[in-house]
Amino acid sequence: MRRRSIAGAAATAALLLLAHGCASVQLPAVDGRLIEAARTAGVGVESLERGHRVMVTACSACHRPVHPGAITLDRWDEELPDMVAKARLTAADGAAIRAYVVAVRSVAPAAGPEPR
Repeated sequence: MRRRSIAGAAATAALLLLAHGCASVQLPAVDGRLIEAARTAGVGVESLERGHRVMVTACSACHRPVHPGAITLDRWDEELPDMVAKARLTAADGAAIRAYVVAVRSVAPAAGPEPR
């Protein structure tokens, strides 16, 4: 009887960890606030939309999306070149991702704990 309860508890814990690890991060949609923030920074709407699209598609293919406010801009600048290379994205894709990150951070600077 005790083995069943331990096995059941272990299975429940594993499922909870799996569900938490696979939890989806909602990336902010390109809206009026982001467009205004991008324009203020001299970034076009096309680049902003491209950055969002690449994060939703290419980045999510390897790991769950990271909200732009979840890590510092310095860490984005450290990690992004490696991720762009690893995903075989173009330099323009990388610049668009960074533009999207900067725009989101300017309107919603924090979003949960930093990923591990």
